[in-house]
Amino acid sequence: QPMATPHLFVFGPTGAGKTALLDALGDLAPAFQAELEHDMKSDAYHLRVADMPHEVTVFDCEGKQVPETRVNADAITIVVDVSLDDARLHEELERFASWLSDVAQTRGKRIETGDLPIYVVLNKCDLLFKRGDTLKEWKAKVDAKKSHIETLLRRPDRDRATDARACA
Repeated sequence: QPMATPHLFVFGPTGAGKTALLDALGDLAPAFQAELEHDMKSDAYHLRVADMPHEVTVFDCEGKQVPETRVNADAITIVVDVSLDDARLHEELERFASWLSDVAQTRGKRIETGDLPIYVVLNKCDLLFKRGDTLKEWKAKVDAKKSHIETLLRRPDRDRATDARACA
């Protein structure tokens, strides 16, 4: 029996860079013998890669998908604008954690809940660079943001649904 089309949700607030990330993927697709097509009707992207038996459906969302759609997630990518100040960054990560908790609860009611892969993309790292910074200083700023984000996502009061690894 053929495998169902995998669903990847790309989550983040307006302006975080979700669409830019998907556009970059689309630009790189030919190098991987792939094709990325945007379906304006469903606001989903369809990724087809040569030698893969099926396509991947990618949803660009801000967490507003109805539970019936979210329950179908096979993986989630959160796009984080690292140029945000700490208070705003904390607010956005709390919103993500709440959305992810809703996804876990909805999945638990409908299907067996397994570990859902969560990927964290740090975006707009270039905006952390200030005139006069060395490469080492800029990298230290990016690493500090990455560590801060990881700490917020791995707080002890969070359930396992919000356990995610930051990767740059």
